[in-house]
Amino acid sequence: MKRLALILILAAFAILASGPIFAQELPPQPKFSMWNRGNFYFNFHDMTTGIGPDWMGGDKGVYNFLNFNWNWKDVGWTMTAQWDGDDWLVPGNLRDYSAAFALFGGKLRLDMGKVWHDGGYRFANFDATGFSARIANGKTGLLARIYPLPGLSIGAFLPVDVASATFSATFDDINVGVEYLWGDRLVLKASYRMEELEDAKDPTLMNKELALGLGLINRLDYQLYLGYRYADAAKEHDLLVDGYYKFPAFILRAFGDVNYRNGSLFFGIKLNGEYEFLGIPLFAGATLAYHLGDYFNWYVNELSTTAYLRYDFGGGSSVQIGGDLIFRTPPAIIRLNAAYTISF
Repeated sequence: MKRLALILILAAFAILASGPIFAQELPPQPKFSMWNRGNFYFNFHDMTTGIGPDWMGGDKGVYNFLNFNWNWKDVGWTMTAQWDGDDWLVPGNLRDYSAAFALFGGKLRLDMGKVWHDGGYRFANFDATGFSARIANGKTGLLARIYPLPGLSIGAFLPVDVASATFSATFDDINVGVEYLWGDRLVLKASYRMEELEDAKDPTLMNKELALGLGLINRLDYQLYLGYRYADAAKEHDLLVDGYYKFPAFILRAFGDVNYRNGSLFFGIKLNGEYEFLGIPLFAGATLAYHLGDYFNWYVNELSTTAYLRYDFGGGSSVQIGGDLIFRTPPAIIRLNAAYTISF
């Protein structure tokens, strides 16, 4: 009898240990993720440390940022710290922090806090410089997005001026955006920022911004984006073409950006090719960029070349090393660059 009781007890433990087969599954557990990236440059002559090829023309220094995300069911939290190597340009700061909520089965989404989010209404170049500004660009406020129809998203960001509680401080600076997915092939995006941004070429000007564009997406071999941007105070008109084409083990990326401003024309073009070594997570790439413009404005008069190797660990983690050769006035710049990304 004792032996039978022991057998029954052991059987009960075995059933409990077998988990979801015989017992109710545990509820979904909260998900935590982290993402960190760093860029480092080693120069072969005296110059200001910079990031390159330098599409925007501004030296940025050794740069890092660290992002944390937490998600559980329909709520989430994100925060990002950024800093550079010696705090000369980007002192250590909390760039953004916000809570996210999905309501009514995802038909309404809210992000509240110091929000850094494009809402899905912004086109970005292949090197992530971005063609237009985010509707929520690191300011305190509320980002609300509704999804009234399949493929349609309408959003607005209401900034909260912590130094002023007036009605105009919020409602005169609303930023809005719209995105429409036509099936899974075509996307239309538009955004309008009433909240003014400092002009990239003339810091004495503050611009409202209108941007719109369309893209061919989810193609097996290629993607293509066309965009237009208008900055009101500067009376600047910008055009963007961005895309890529995939071969079996090679991808070719390109974008071009043309600016018309006060009777002057500025433009730049950037090409990138990347080869994947089959069987090992190693990529070899090269970039060529040419910019024509005023050294003190949007584009630098320069020709930039970069070659690199990147080892991809999977899951968003990688390490990369390469070299830059940049021709401009003053003389050519030669440097090594290293970058890493770690994600879990």
